[in-house]
Amino acid sequence: MPQWIGVKPLSQTCLNLITNKMASMCDKTSSTAITSNTTNQSYFDQLPSKFLEEMISTLQTKGCLKQFLCLLAAPQLGTLYLEVLSKEEYSVHFVNSLRCVYLRNLHLRSSVHINDIFLTSIIPTFAKLQVLVISNSSAGDKSLKVIGTCCRYLRELEIIDCKKITDFGVGMLCVNSARNLGREGDELGLHKSLLKLSSSGTKITNTGIRLGLETFHSLIVWDMVTGNFLAEIHEEDFLNPSSEI
Repeated sequence: MPQWIGVKPLSQTCLNLITNKMASMCDKTSSTAITSNTTNQSYFDQLPSKFLEEMISTLQTKGCLKQFLCLLAAPQLGTLYLEVLSKEEYSVHFVNSLRCVYLRNLHLRSSVHINDIFLTSIIPTFAKLQVLVISNSSAGDKSLKVIGTCCRYLRELEIIDCKKITDFGVGMLCVNSARNLGREGDELGLHKSLLKLSSSGTKITNTGIRLGLETFHSLIVWDMVTGNFLAEIHEEDFLNPSSEI
């Protein structure tokens, strides 16, 4: 009796073939790219972003992304997940991945090596970011400052369990967002673009929360904002009509 034999999509077959053979295909090229700061095109620059993202994910699972990210981080790359890497790997990765200047989603969680020095040096390169995840890292207030300055399209920001982030950082995020209001008036601006903020486990208090609510007018979800806190704000506004939010 005939039996049904599943057939993998051609794209999956190609992905498996390429990622399994990359060491022999690209050894020489990847080595050159890692040791130089040039922006020469790679063999993969003609591939769509989704395929590049799948290749990066597969190679990271295999533990051999380090020598190939410089080839795969093409300008059209839309999403980049880099998690639980060593200090040396982060350094190598980002020296060679700055070609993806149109990156929209960047996930950098779970590493003490992600700190203010690191983030303030790379965030300006990714001015088109819409989603930024730096949870469980050593990011601090200075990181929020550069995010407020450079990320005018950001829709989601996740800084969960970043113990060095305080109300002062929220203040700098708000102030630097406001300073950008006059730039290129047809742009959205972070004060209008930010829709979701996740910051539980930080040192942000009610003072920082209120300041954020006063600045980010389109914010829909903030995990630290409780019903009781909103009730207190409304009660305070009712008793003091001069205060604004």
